[in-house]
Amino acid sequence: MPSGLATWSEAFGDYERRTKDGLQRQHTVGVVAGVDKTMPAGSGELRLGILGGYAETIQRSNTAETRRDGTFDVEVRENGDPSNLHQFSFTFPEMDELERTVTTDLRRRFQVVNGGLTGSYSLGRFFIDGVARIEHSDITQRGSLGDPRGELTRNFRQARNGPAYYADGSLITTPQRAPTTPGNLGDLGCVQVDGLTAHDPGDPDATNGVRSGQISAYLGQVGAFGPSTVPLNGDTSSLGFILANAMGITYELGNGFLFEPIVGYRYIYTDYSRSAAALGIQDGRALRLEAGGKISHINVSRYGSVWINSIGLYAYSDVIAKGFVVAADGSSSGSDEGELRGRAVLQSQLQMPNGVSYYGEVNGRFGDQYWGVGGKLGMRYEW
Repeated sequence: MPSGLATWSEAFGDYERRTKDGLQRQHTVGVVAGVDKTMPAGSGELRLGILGGYAETIQRSNTAETRRDGTFDVEVRENGDPSNLHQFSFTFPEMDELERTVTTDLRRRFQVVNGGLTGSYSLGRFFIDGVARIEHSDITQRGSLGDPRGELTRNFRQARNGPAYYADGSLITTPQRAPTTPGNLGDLGCVQVDGLTAHDPGDPDATNGVRSGQISAYLGQVGAFGPSTVPLNGDTSSLGFILANAMGITYELGNGFLFEPIVGYRYIYTDYSRSAAALGIQDGRALRLEAGGKISHINVSRYGSVWINSIGLYAYSDVIAKGFVVAADGSSSGSDEGELRGRAVLQSQLQMPNGVSYYGEVNGRFGDQYWGVGGKLGMRYEW
């Protein structure tokens, strides 16, 4: 008499590509294994099990964002004193008309260890399958941000009630900005700054050695443009929680054909460590709803083996997508929220009389500026 115990293992892979917000590519490979036990439950049948596995995901993204931003930060040091530092933000209306492209180039590696519980229940034609899983990921990010505006901060010194000087001691003589034209991002000239605070303990009119509103300094060469690349490197980790369920009804169509309408959901919550904020990664949550169906054909050989082939078509959408989540079958971010996409699945399973089963799956996903493919191969042994 069969014990109802079974063990199984599978290898899987997945690839997806987005072009909505720049170019993003992701591929995943992994293995997972588990054990389960099937038992009677009232008039139906219940199967409970545990699983564990490892996966590695590589994500690459290249984005380009057009910006119009004429605000720059400049530092001024009074009399060259590093401890007497003033920071100012200046807005150049001319710069608002000059577009520049800020680019990012990122590569993220996710090394994921996971474990969880599986369950299924069937009663007559009705069935429901579910999984609850916890994932721990070690994340490595390498990349850069490129901004053609460059680093526009320069230190200056000034003399009270007198001319202003660069940090190198040269005199600033031009109090106006030089004209700026598109394509000529060179010297924007000088900007007058009124209301600096001068430190002169010898001034009898000063209060506590400080006198306000008496200084006019000229800050020059704030338009010394040059390429600037900021590294976006670092390591972090995350803990993810995944809950997924699918349910349906089986209809016999005759001649070995079955039809199963299916609805389901997948919810993921990802909690990143504090160091993730410096990498531009935020805690994420995503709820995916899916509905569709599959047609299967069952062929029983005279030797007792059973071969089941099926094709399924589904529509799905991430109705909630906040922050950033990564799963073996694709990631979700804010740009995916509300997008309606399709999924097609081909499955094949061969059940042998000795309790061994072999199975495989190929799936494809498609949507606006998005597509993905995945697959898995596995075996199961029941005794």
